[in-house]
Amino acid sequence: MSATRVRACAPFVTGSTAILALIFAAGAGCSGEVGGPMAPTGGGNTGQPAPGGMPVAMPGMGMTPTGMMGTGETMPKPIGGGQQTPGGSETPTAASCSADATVPLAAGAPPPAYTAECGSCHGDTASGKLYYPSLRTNLTLDYVTATVRAGKVSDKTTITTVEGKTVPARMPVFSLGRLSDAEVMAIFKYISTPLDPNATAASEKVPFCLSRPEASWSDAQVTEAYQRGLTAWRKAGEVDGLACVSCHGADGMEFAALGFADAQLYRRAFTHASQAVVEDVIDMVHALRARFHISAPPNPATTRVFQPGGEVLPGNSNVERDKAFGVYMRDTLKLRLMGAPINSIADSDQAWKELAGINLRQMRVGIPFNHYTEDIFNNAGATPTCTDFHACDDHGTMADWITDAPVLTGGAMGAVLAAHDQYLANPTLDNLKAVLAASPSDNTSWFKNKYLSVQIANWLFRQQAGGMPMLDALPPTPFPVENGHLYNAIWMVGANLRDFEHNVGAALPIGGGKFSVPPETLKGLTRNVASEQLQRMIVPWFWLGFTFDPSTLNVQADYVAEGDEYFTQQTFLDNGAYPLHAAFIVSKRSVSIMAYQTLPRAPNVFPFSHPDLGRYPVTPMTMRAGYFPELTNFAEEKNFNTVNPYQLKYMPTDADQKAVYETYTANMYRMFLWRLISELQQTPSIWNPTILTGKIKKMEIFLTLPEVAAQNGAQDTALIAQARDLVAKATVNGQK
Repeated sequence: MSATRVRACAPFVTGSTAILALIFAAGAGCSGEVGGPMAPTGGGNTGQPAPGGMPVAMPGMGMTPTGMMGTGETMPKPIGGGQQTPGGSETPTAASCSADATVPLAAGAPPPAYTAECGSCHGDTASGKLYYPSLRTNLTLDYVTATVRAGKVSDKTTITTVEGKTVPARMPVFSLGRLSDAEVMAIFKYISTPLDPNATAASEKVPFCLSRPEASWSDAQVTEAYQRGLTAWRKAGEVDGLACVSCHGADGMEFAALGFADAQLYRRAFTHASQAVVEDVIDMVHALRARFHISAPPNPATTRVFQPGGEVLPGNSNVERDKAFGVYMRDTLKLRLMGAPINSIADSDQAWKELAGINLRQMRVGIPFNHYTEDIFNNAGATPTCTDFHACDDHGTMADWITDAPVLTGGAMGAVLAAHDQYLANPTLDNLKAVLAASPSDNTSWFKNKYLSVQIANWLFRQQAGGMPMLDALPPTPFPVENGHLYNAIWMVGANLRDFEHNVGAALPIGGGKFSVPPETLKGLTRNVASEQLQRMIVPWFWLGFTFDPSTLNVQADYVAEGDEYFTQQTFLDNGAYPLHAAFIVSKRSVSIMAYQTLPRAPNVFPFSHPDLGRYPVTPMTMRAGYFPELTNFAEEKNFNTVNPYQLKYMPTDADQKAVYETYTANMYRMFLWRLISELQQTPSIWNPTILTGKIKKMEIFLTLPEVAAQNGAQDTALIAQARDLVAKATVNGQK
């Protein structure tokens, strides 16, 4: 794997209905950034893998080609031996196309073998892509067959890897066991037929195809291929000395679960290792598909893994998707908070229980999550216009799961691999935690926390592939702070990046410090614009961590504030603002906090420590402490005692978005006030009247807006007066 972020395997998105249950995904490779080696012109399954080890991250883009491989070059010696499939069979398994292909194979469409083995480098229509040449240049069948069977190492085109190494562009050897003569003929006929003028425009609808050699493997062949591949996975690569495991998970489960084609793996890996090594890893991927009965993994180029509910809510902008979130809560979830004004304790209790019952891993949201791996190669030299960062079709970004530098190196390797062995033998949650505890970590390092997140993804892929729904695999708060170690690394990626964004200028600084990126990162970026790169990532990572711990109480000492205010703040600020999503965060988190029957394990939460007020005893299950409801950075800015119209600052201007935002937010405040009244009627005792009356004032600011008051003004006025009266009459228990 390369030392930089993986930007060259199949670009991968997060979340499709095919992996609805997946909450995390395994890493796709450290990444090269500018384009891997000469893409294979057909990359069927590795046949019988030869021993060797593949360096971690498949090369991606991030290389600088200096020449082009054309038909006039000398045919080089084979790169690999053209191995057969395990067991020695020379009968290849035909590529199979995804059942959800948007169009059927028709006249002029590429044959499955081309799509599976050639298209990821030479383009969907064989017209070439970047420095991978067009195959539509009157090639002869003899030339095509000879090149496919012998492989090719360019004597004109070189690639500079992210580590500064120069390697020749190449394509692999395809034996009969990996690509049959009939398939070669089909490919030749396709590239020799004039291109349908409509084919280019329709290229995005080319069916997604994968080779399936493992379909005919015996159990013994599967075991042998897996073990050989695991050895390769951990072996330092011949080019850069890095191993796949330096950036990825314990094995190649991510590639197996996400439908990475052999050709994509070849393209990215050739800047790291020899064909024999790469093929061992590819065989491991197929062995994992056989072991877990993965026959139709989703296309990594179109799948947003971890997207709650399986897909993003519709909309071409943050405004449209935020509005759709309100409509979804009203029409699909039928939440009381999206209904008529809440005007009783009974209404409040109903809304409260509904919020408590929402499973964040199933609830659809309008915030598109990051792709699993980005690869600037997939931009094909273009610079997309990004008015909507989250949905922009730009693959030259930092917004993915893979680390931007190798993490597992040197002396730490032995202890971590021992933990990997234990985990792979018995992939329990406890053994996953042992891997996380043994791995290099730093609570200020976003790319180290990405590495830990990839380990979590590997486990979740296993659970899902084994038939265990993610919701059953994860306890309600699966990754608390234990003995000072935070296991919710996904949340920490968002926290790190938010901190990063607020401490950088226009461009991303390079280096090894807290607020910088590794030098390798910049090679794979379309634009070095710090705010644009970071805004694509912060809220999706925060939200995914939120699905693990809706209370967000389980954070490390330095990140107590991130437990609420920074997450909510970024949701207001990010990509043009998602105010309704921010209101939901406040309400769901408050309900989740008070669901604790006992104190969380995090030692820094109770007593709570506030930068202005010091430490004070906040008790779960009570609305009488001034800290609740949790409104920080929704109705206020930074200071509990500040009374300002902060929640009005990002009031939507779109009429429909504003309507759903006002409905939800007004009812949220009413729910909190009725809950407070209920608590004070039962136990007329409070902790800090100053803070609590400030909270009521902040709610009043919103509830007295003309359009809100026009709907429920008299009832809201009486509600606020009743709450203030009960606060004034209550005894004070802990005021400082």
